[in-house]
Amino acid sequence: MNEVARLSSMLDSEYNWVPWFRELALKINENDQEFLVQHIQAVDWSEAEDTGGMAKFGDRYIDRLAEFMAYAVNDPFSFFYFLASRTNSNSMRDIFQSVHEKFNLSADCPTTGKFMPNPRRALLFQDVMGGKVDRESHELLWNLFRQAAPENPQICPETFNQVLNMWFIYPLKLTECLFLINPGKFFPIEDNLLVPIFSSAEQDWISLKPKTFHSEELVEEGGYDKFQELIDDIRVNFPDCETYEIYAVVRL
Repeated sequence: MNEVARLSSMLDSEYNWVPWFRELALKINENDQEFLVQHIQAVDWSEAEDTGGMAKFGDRYIDRLAEFMAYAVNDPFSFFYFLASRTNSNSMRDIFQSVHEKFNLSADCPTTGKFMPNPRRALLFQDVMGGKVDRESHELLWNLFRQAAPENPQICPETFNQVLNMWFIYPLKLTECLFLINPGKFFPIEDNLLVPIFSSAEQDWISLKPKTFHSEELVEEGGYDKFQELIDDIRVNFPDCETYEIYAVVRL
């Protein structure tokens, strides 16, 4: 049984975003850049809401997310971030179903955004870099995606830290995207989450608010190593749980 089938058989409808996003990430990772761009352009984005004139593509502003998604998005991080931002909108069902069909996914299509990140902004690079990221940043994003997407991710700390320092990328955005790409291996650093930690000193459970970093501070604290340290600390207190299950617990 492959990873997607295993996840699908284990999870109920509230968690069905997990196998669906995993299958999507694995398929993009297997087929790479041209595959992603072609399929993004094939998706029906007509139900996407207006951007409010804030999305810049080339030398002009685009008012429709449909047009922006079809012609400006060419990296997996922006794609996954946008999809997550639609889970609180009326357009989720239509957009996700179109992605489901065009990418030919076998996992059940998500019907709820419960227990997954819900970014407030639709665009990862809102109003910067002329819509698309520059070539160097584009390559960095794809490199990090290829490292994060496999069942056993192998993250290069230097790549993670370089992406973290990209313009308009923050720890929240980056870790949310990694969590969407591989929800059993990563965990989103959200400043409003309280993570239950067992205190040996108090012999009781206490709630800790993860430190919220600006990108410069996170790199100074160790960058990826600090991020992995946080995930390890959380896992210690939930030894029999996947990270997406832990996330659901702290979201309750």
